[in-house]
Amino acid sequence: QCWYLNNFICSLYTYEQINKVTKKIPIGFIAKKDNLSSVPDFYICWRGTITGSEWVSDGDFYKTTCSFLKNGEKVHKGFQNVYTGGDDDLGDSPQKVVLDYLNSINTTTPNYNLFVTGHSLGAALAVLNICDIVVNTPIKNAKMYNFAGPRVGNAAFATTFEKYIGTNCCNTNSLSNCCSWRVVNINDEV
Repeated sequence: QCWYLNNFICSLYTYEQINKVTKKIPIGFIAKKDNLSSVPDFYICWRGTITGSEWVSDGDFYKTTCSFLKNGEKVHKGFQNVYTGGDDDLGDSPQKVVLDYLNSINTTTPNYNLFVTGHSLGAALAVLNICDIVVNTPIKNAKMYNFAGPRVGNAAFATTFEKYIGTNCCNTNSLSNCCSWRVVNINDEV
């Protein structure tokens, strides 16, 4: 459930079960910036790996069919499980919280700028998130900046991403008005 407190909208959580106790762990947030002379900016921000369970998810790099795309795209299984909540029914997934919030503001705030960002694991989640948003919602003007992002999907996923969002540039096709920038350290072994 999201709420509005100054410019902070809500936290995004993953859930881990440790010794039969479910722990709620923040993995990102949604924020808003009001602009006096133009439409507001909304930000979806994802953090990198912190917990042991997230390290396990990072290592679960086998490709699986993307649960929210329909053209045979395959994605990193661990990243998708973090984003969608996987098969666990421990709480609302980050995916559900983001999409529910965006759907709720589309009626009251039809025009806004949307920025999605993340670092490391968060960069992978940002890639999944922006692709999900642009392909599966009416929002076609999102922009993504990710930092130290690992590879997320197979060639079919990359084709879908490039078709709807573009890569390291603004998209020039008629499907959307999206931009994507990926910032990497060329010496980063990951």
